[in-house]
Amino acid sequence: LNERNYHIFYQLCKGATDTERGNWELLAPEQFKYLNGTGCMSLEGLDDGEEYKRVRACMSHLGITEEEQNSIMKLVAGILHGGNITFQSDEHGNARIEKGTNSAMEIAARLFEIDPELLARCLCVRIMEVKNRGSATVIPLTVDKATEA
Repeated sequence: LNERNYHIFYQLCKGATDTERGNWELLAPEQFKYLNGTGCMSLEGLDDGEEYKRVRACMSHLGITEEEQNSIMKLVAGILHGGNITFQSDEHGNARIEKGTNSAMEIAARLFEIDPELLARCLCVRIMEVKNRGSATVIPLTVDKATEA
């Protein structure tokens, strides 16, 4: 079928500079769950590295500064790492970050510039706010619901 996830994911993995690759802890596309489930890592006649350069050039042409581009790509990298987070049930049947994926969660949190504990909490609960009452209820998610979210 040659169907892939969002092309920018592959382009970023293949075209990022060594500095970007290090700063954003990029892996090969096959190592990201959002990409390796498609069974299609490349398309015939398409060079993802060159396409990444073209995307960056187009962004510059549109007036997006290099700093803004880096912020965008940093978020894209964070999304890729976030996709590698998996969940397991705690003793109450509620979702928690699976220990083997803590590093993916920590990298994603760093790239999103948020506290890792806050990210872990946000991924494992749903907050329901009651209108006109000014209160919120925290509802723990099951592993299936956290995975879907």
